[in-house]
Amino acid sequence: MVPISLDPPQQARFRRILEPLFSPRALTHLLPTVRSLAVQLIDDFIDRGECDLIWDFAIPFPAGVFLALFGLPSEDRDRLLVWKDAITNLFAPQDSFEPPEEVLKSAAEMYEYLQWQIVQRSLHDGGCDLLRQLLADTSEERLSTEELLGMSLMFILAGLQPVTSSLSTQFAQLAAKVELRQQIVQDPALIPGAVEELLRFEPPAPFLLRLATQETELGGYTIPDGARVHIAVGAANRDPAVYVDPDSIDFKRRQ
Repeated sequence: MVPISLDPPQQARFRRILEPLFSPRALTHLLPTVRSLAVQLIDDFIDRGECDLIWDFAIPFPAGVFLALFGLPSEDRDRLLVWKDAITNLFAPQDSFEPPEEVLKSAAEMYEYLQWQIVQRSLHDGGCDLLRQLLADTSEERLSTEELLGMSLMFILAGLQPVTSSLSTQFAQLAAKVELRQQIVQDPALIPGAVEELLRFEPPAPFLLRLATQETELGGYTIPDGARVHIAVGAANRDPAVYVDPDSIDFKRRQ
């Protein structure tokens, strides 16, 4: 799981490689594809006058974006989602480090699939997807095949489930609060601020899993060396020392 499983200074190398590929300018070419995916999904249910937001949009949309980013076939979406659901269980709070057999099987299948895709791109030129751009790197810091596989796995887990969760919670707030929907309908210019505010209010990844590398004293408690630590980073988004009325949603929030 690179680069999030690495500490500085090793992590800095991955940041130098990846940051230019994820700048707003670098991702501009992907926007038409992203919009087209969203429109296509909405067109599939608009005539019904209703939808199950999770199954009809929040799950398939980020999967489609990931496939486009990596230049993978759209028909691989369903099995990608099966693998993602199984492997996500690895990161759920649990007492044992031993993953279930079905999770290991899914991880092996995904690993083999990604490995095959990387080999294919190394043999055939053309295209500007993320894998091809990374494989075209000839610098001394270029990623090895193992590092590229680990990074690809991280992108699947970080780019699918958190986006689905974020879309789910944001639309849940809009569904429950009519006044918020009315604000956006009356003034679509509020949308960028609305996205930021809803991400603050309901972050897609409120907890981070870390491993203590040494015994540490924190807040009067001892964290043993090797302990699994679940850090509630989402609590920072509701810090009253930083945000005025942090438990309310304000699309025009300045602090």
